[in-house]
Amino acid sequence: MPQTSLEEWLTLTAREEKILKDLRLLGASAPPFDALRDCLRNTDLSLVIKLCIKDPELDALYKHDSLKGLWDTNLSIINCSPIQSSYEYNPQATIHSLDSLKSTLLYANYKERALSEDQQDQQMAMPFLELSADLGGFLALNKICQIQLKMEHPNVELVLKSATKAAALYLTPGYILLAVCLYHFKSYLEALENLVLAEKLIPHSAIYINNAYLGTPINDIISKSFRSLITGKTMLANLADIPLPHLTQVIYPAMEKQMQTILATLPKEVAEVETMVAELEITAPPQLCV
Repeated sequence: MPQTSLEEWLTLTAREEKILKDLRLLGASAPPFDALRDCLRNTDLSLVIKLCIKDPELDALYKHDSLKGLWDTNLSIINCSPIQSSYEYNPQATIHSLDSLKSTLLYANYKERALSEDQQDQQMAMPFLELSADLGGFLALNKICQIQLKMEHPNVELVLKSATKAAALYLTPGYILLAVCLYHFKSYLEALENLVLAEKLIPHSAIYINNAYLGTPINDIISKSFRSLITGKTMLANLADIPLPHLTQVIYPAMEKQMQTILATLPKEVAEVETMVAELEITAPPQLCV
């Protein structure tokens, strides 16, 4: 079955227009939005998410604090197919759960078109990916970096913008991505600093690691990016001509200070230390992690 472009996908049918109108009217009611909650529970979730992508007014209305629990619950039970059929997202403080739902739906539409054997379908995929990335989806931000780094002349500004956004939203996964991108562009000192920062943030990144990597353990991801953290740091220090004492005496304390600054900007509940145990000594050549 032929796929639609993003513009066509966002063009509403008469039935969808009526549902949008009804949801707006219900959303205009005073909190706690009981009538709206009942309506959302009886309306196709994918359609509601699509309508929130289409209509900024509806989107803003549905981000009311009294509806946060509803979106958090929906985020944890969605079927992410064709991304991954058995997987649970967790709500995270850096992205509203409604935005996570929107970016997930858009990425699923991107992947469906990108994997199609029809060339016309493939050509319609990128706008879905770009909008998913705009909404903060890690899979989309990572994929944009991957696509660009495979090009003979990648868009350096786009790659670093995407990786930096991922770092701000996903802590350790984002800083690993940023380190790999900087390594690709031969910015070895900056890559080293970001890899050290990624390592320091691991105990604080359990939710972000889960959401970014679809449940894949952090040790498996690091093995796809560098042979291990120790090997990666040693390699980057050598390439940057940084003596190992400088790494431990200067870069480590500086990244510790930066980590504390980052954690101070996060809500208290996610700034608390989360315990993770990972075996990091694995061999693999440097590459982007998926």
